Amino acid sequence: MSRVLVLGGSGWVGRAVVRQLVAAGDDVRFTWHTNERVAGSLPGHPLRVDLTCRGAMRALFAELDDDGWTPNALVHAAGLPAGLAVAAAGSPGPGIEEAIDLAVRIHVTSTITACNEMAARPLAGLRNVVIFGALDRTQSFPMPAHVAAAQGGLAAAVMALGHELGPKGFRVNVVALGLLDGGAADAVPPAQIEAYKRFSALRRVGTAEEAAATAVWLVRENRAINGKVIGANGGI
Repeated sequence: MSRVLVLGGSGWVGRAVVRQLVAAGDDVRFTWHTNERVAGSLPGHPLRVDLTCRGAMRALFAELDDDGWTPNALVHAAGLPAGLAVAAAGSPGPGIEEAIDLAVRIHVTSTITACNEMAARPLAGLRNVVIFGALDRTQSFPMPAHVAAAQGGLAAAVMALGHELGPKGFRVNVVALGLLDGGAADAVPPAQIEAYKRFSALRRVGTAEEAAATAVWLVRENRAINGKVIGANGGI
């Protein structure tokens, strides 16, 4: 049985990850920020955390220490709010500087700080870290610049973390998703979704359960994949 911390466990993909890990017999704690209703309906132990706040990860791990619970695996499923995730530069809402800052904090800063906190609490054996992303370096698909910038930074950070933490037993990887059947995809224009389906090798969008199954396999079975971006996007 693994002790798995899921960041963003109340999100569209995160909740599927939590359910599958608990069903597999793992001890799961997960964070949520705004979706209290979903968080309260999930198995596992919910923890309210705002990943955009400075020091949030340090405070989270201190809380886990107080409970005598140290994760030996982590799944990062937190993401930008759907509207902000698809908003292009110049669109209404938060300014582009704020959008860039939020994207980097949620996708990059929280990933690096979570890995640092885990590494500061050494455990024997392998420690798989799986981060959900949206860019596998090869696909060419319309994406807001602030999201693409954060995803590019995430890919580079994971490559570096794989080298830095690999000797300590860590396997750190990104699972790059395509469009799914919910979550951020709810804010994507229908014409763009239809275009995605036409170019996808599967001719459809993915599901949260399929995305979660990829992460769960990496958490429970991965031994040699490290510092990589793994495309799980249906063949775009």
